[in-house]
Amino acid sequence: MGTLSLKMNKVRKILHLNNTSSIGGAEQVILDLAAFTDPGKFRSYVTVLREGELVSEMRKRDIRFLWLKESTQVYDYKFLKNITQLVKESRIDLIHSHTWGTDFYGYWASKILGVPMLATVHNRYYIFGKWTRRLSYKVLISHVQKIVAVSKDIQNLLKEDLKLLPQKI
Repeated sequence: MGTLSLKMNKVRKILHLNNTSSIGGAEQVILDLAAFTDPGKFRSYVTVLREGELVSEMRKRDIRFLWLKESTQVYDYKFLKNITQLVKESRIDLIHSHTWGTDFYGYWASKILGVPMLATVHNRYYIFGKWTRRLSYKVLISHVQKIVAVSKDIQNLLKEDLKLLPQKI
């Protein structure tokens, strides 16, 4: 997969991958992206595992969400199977992951289906807190098309610690 590019001749479907039902910083970003993206160009969907504050807020804002059936946790082969099935059945044009677990499974769904993916890094702790995550993230993140850093601090960490090229961020 080369650069992140989408033809703009139809409304493109974006699937935001997230694994929590509470609202924190990442979830607020997802809500804002889904609510304020031009509906003439993009249609946003958000994955959810279970009922919660995030689902309630999406309903209030009339944001589409898709249930990941049978997925009770992110670290489970069913999660990949369900994401892949959702992307395929919903004819998703772009996978946008927002958390460590969804980065991992979103990457594999992207690779399996040939759908472009971008990842947003919201904080340093889920990547840099454990050496195993750091190592696997370094491999995984180098294969996605683009990475969105939510701050200069995260951008610098991605460049300096994970050695990502600036044009990828």
